[in-house]
Amino acid sequence: MILDHNGLDANGLPPVRGKGMVHRGISDLAKQIAREEWEKLARQNVFYAANPKPGPFGKKFWPQYVHLARQILIGMLGSPKYDQASKDRIYAMLLLDSAINPKEMAVPEKKPVFRLTK
Repeated sequence: MILDHNGLDANGLPPVRGKGMVHRGISDLAKQIAREEWEKLARQNVFYAANPKPGPFGKKFWPQYVHLARQILIGMLGSPKYDQASKDRIYAMLLLDSAINPKEMAVPEKKPVFRLTK
């Protein structure tokens, strides 16, 4: 079962919307990646002038990092750094997400493209 009768996943959280439905854990990681990317890009004056705050940037671009977040989580499954309980949670998250987005797991998304606009 993907979602229970209340629309919640196995962790009791509702899925979030980005480009379609995304498991909350994956969207949270994608948002963290977007914030880290803003921190790197903000070192460039032109980028910072167009995007002075990380919040609006993250809200707009986090869906572009969903595929990367999935790939990071998949990589964590094979890493000896994480205990089995963590891997089980990651696996359950990916399993639920793949049930919601069967095509998304197979098709890589395009790399993010940033345009400097005012």
